[in-house]
Amino acid sequence: TINLKDSVLQQVLERKNEVLCVLTQKIVTTRTCVISEHVQIEEKCGGMVGIQTKTVQVSATDDGNIIKDSNVVLEIPAPTTIAYGVIELYVRADGQFEFCLLQGKHGGFEHERRSDSAFPDLLPLREFAFWDTPDAGQGLPASDGPLSVLKQATLFLERNFHPFVELPEQQQRALNDVLQAVLFDEELLLVLEQVCEDIVSSLSPSLAVLGKLKPSQQQDLVAFLRLVGYSVQGECPGPEDVVHNRKLLSTAYFLVSAL
Repeated sequence: TINLKDSVLQQVLERKNEVLCVLTQKIVTTRTCVISEHVQIEEKCGGMVGIQTKTVQVSATDDGNIIKDSNVVLEIPAPTTIAYGVIELYVRADGQFEFCLLQGKHGGFEHERRSDSAFPDLLPLREFAFWDTPDAGQGLPASDGPLSVLKQATLFLERNFHPFVELPEQQQRALNDVLQAVLFDEELLLVLEQVCEDIVSSLSPSLAVLGKLKPSQQQDLVAFLRLVGYSVQGECPGPEDVVHNRKLLSTAYFLVSAL
């Protein structure tokens, strides 16, 4: 059992997406290793045009002797870990954990959901991300496999993004304007995704995450949430806020995650 009240783990839990791992193996250096970079400029002329190409060579020490090169930029002392293998842990809310040994099983922390959670299952939305894999059309006739996959993907998009189509035109334009601002602000996009994930998971948005934003970024975030069905009572999301369009908010979360 893992003590989730430990101060270190509490810091990990604040970041939501962190994973605990067990170290199983590692590769370490046994002697000092010097990494160097050799840059050689070659000029080739043809007619009136000259082209410069950069050739990079990397060398390291062998038995204490440095391979002939120049411009040493990095020295790795011994013993230094340069590679390692781990096993991820999935930790439940009560501190019990299990090893993620099977392919496709990912580690992380189980989060308790509020009893009033009524969001639709997002699994079909997540599965859409695999439509472009080579076996996406498995089981379909060879002649129309790719076309059938494309048609199914199009129907999927039309069905699951229909909540956006149902919005009034003025609200659609406002949402488009906010999305344009989000697309050009990586920091805001990351926080918006985390906040949407918290809301969809029936968790209260992290104040520590929201505190990283500038006032203008918080305004864009609040505007986006209000446009997609989340009623923000104050200047930033809080536990007292209410979701009045769960289907729209779930679709918006999928869109933000894709961005």
